[in-house]
Amino acid sequence: MIYEKQIIIPPKNGWKPKTYYVVEISMNIHNPVFMDIFYSGFLNDGRPCGYNELIRINKEITDVKYLRVISKIDSYIPNNGKMLKKTIPEYFLV
Repeated sequence: MIYEKQIIIPPKNGWKPKTYYVVEISMNIHNPVFMDIFYSGFLNDGRPCGYNELIRINKEITDVKYLRVISKIDSYIPNNGKMLKKTIPEYFLV
């Protein structure tokens, strides 16, 4: 898939909002390919738009020449949103 003179190879099942991916990227045709973590942020027409970020280089998807998704990162945590005292109450016995 080409996005305005970029080569972007999305996940097989399409982008998911606010999701982390392992990606390979290159900044331009004279730059080697390297690995980064990509946060998709918000989607517009099924593509990352607002608040997306390549974590290692602190850039957005619009700043790269080439990006290919290798895998989605499972970011589920069982205690998401719980207060720490409720998560491990044995540490807070007073």
